[in-house]
Formats: sequence, structure tokens, C-alpha cells
Amino acid sequence: MSRALCVLAVCLMLAGAARAGTSVTLNTNVGDITIELHDTAAPATSWNFLEYVYSEAYLDVMFHRSADLAGGVPFVLQTGGFALYGGSWDAIPTNAPVVNEPGTSNTRGTIAMAKLEDDPDSATNQFFFNLGDNSANLDSQNGGFTVFAHVTDGMDLVDAIASLPTSDLRSYFSPAPWAGAMAEVPIATDDQGGEWFLMIRSIDAPMPTPGDATHDGTVDVYDLAALANNYGRPGNMAWTDGDFNGDDTVDLYDLVILANAYGVTGGTPGGSAGTPVPEPATMLTLLLAAPFAMRRRRRSRAA
Repeated sequence: MSRALCVLAVCLMLAGAARAGTSVTLNTNVGDITIELHDTAAPATSWNFLEYVYSEAYLDVMFHRSADLAGGVPFVLQTGGFALYGGSWDAIPTNAPVVNEPGTSNTRGTIAMAKLEDDPDSATNQFFFNLGDNSANLDSQNGGFTVFAHVTDGMDLVDAIASLPTSDLRSYFSPAPWAGAMAEVPIATDDQGGEWFLMIRSIDAPMPTPGDATHDGTVDVYDLAALANNYGRPGNMAWTDGDFNGDDTVDLYDLVILANAYGVTGGTPGGSAGTPVPEPATMLTLLLAAPFAMRRRRRSRAA
């Protein structure tokens, strides 16, 4: 094993295996729900979710499905697909589907991606809260449903929304091509008898910090490992691969960006990059990693 890899391995062990994921707050019209993304276990799916958040796609989004199992056992509460645009409901435009990343069980309080039947890699913008332990069927069905987050605060609010009576609004939204998704819409009723939809008004999430491949608000050895693992690979590289300057390649320019930001921590909503905080062996780690990255680059060009 090269000296650079040894240093990386030691630093990763010292940093500890368990890290808190990105904390995100869903601001609904009945209160806030805080979730923690599984940045490490489901990196592509977590970043897919954040891309929708950063593009402001999740504004005034309806909770459009509250489903029970046989016997009235709570199953899932689904959202992410339909939003209010200028007083009218419409489907949220989708990005390219994200690769399936099963592995974490669909237990109560986890959040997973919805997808098309018999197509494991079809998830885009819709997601659901697991209201109970659904691991027995969702962990294996359709390639397994990717869990990308879990609720850290506000599960009582999720349960309250899921406990509301539902209405079949397929005819109400017809002839919209997505009207078929509106068979189990939770509806709230106020003291005057008025009915209204449950919605996510907005979502607060930390803006990405330059050099922060894992988008957890800190530029550290985990980000260096992501960059080193993808260094010199051809084309179609993303932020989570270490492509911080957006040129589809992980190269020396990205290493410089990471080196300049190394030790920055505390990225916050609104774009604040955070405050530099010294970390042990920072420059030593980067200097030893650079030759390894350059060798990766030379080998990839020779291939």
C-alpha cells in the first residue's frame, strides 16, 4: 500500500466511522420536520434530493398519498411529486433518475425514494416516510427501496398528517396525466369546516461548501478520499465525486479547491461557507495525497 493510502486510512480511522449526516428541515404548513440525510450510505440519492432542494423544486409540495396496509396499519406518507404553481397544482419537473442504493432497512421513521414498478433505478423526486417497520417487503421489493434519510425531530407531526382522513381526488384533478396518483390524499379540516391540503412550504438545507464532496458542511478526510478515489477518471464526474469546478473531471484543479478549503466547517443555509478550523496533519495529509492523485492521473491517461 502506498504511503498516501496509509495516511488516508489512518486519518479515516481517527475521524471515526460514525458521522452525522446533513441536517435538513422540512417546513410544512402544520410545523417543522427535521431529517438527517444518509450522505455516506446513499450518496447519490442524498445529493439527488439536495439538488431538488437547491433548485427550489420543493416549494408548496403536497403530501399526496397516505397509505395503510390491510387492517388499517399505517404504511407510508408520500410527497415530492406535485406542487402549487400560481394557484394551480402541477407535477414537479424531474431530473434524470438516480441509481438505486439499497442497504439501509425501511424501518419506522426512515425516508425512502418512490419509484416505478419493476424499475429499480427509476427514482426521481418523490419520496415517502415509513410509518412502520416496512423492511420485510420494501427492503427486497423492486430491487429494494433506497433509504436516504431518517427523521430526527417531528415524527409525531408525520404521524398526525398520516392519521388524517384521505380523499380520492382522481376525478378532481382529471384530466391531468398524473391524476391517478391522487387516490389517497390526506385532507385537514379547520374549525369552520374548511378543507385544505398538507404541504411542504419550503426546505432548509446547508449550501454546499467548496471542497465538501460529502456535503456535510465540513471539508475533511472524507472529501479527500472521495476525490482521490475518482482522480483522473474520464467524464461525467459530479460534485460528490470531487468535481468542484464543474468541468466533469476530477483533477488537480479540484485538489487545489479542496486544499484551500480544508478544515472549513459549519456550512449553513443561505450559502455561508463556514469558519476555518485547524485539523491535525491537514497539510501533511494533502501533500502525501497529491502524488498518489497525480499517479492516478498518469495511469488513466496511459490507459
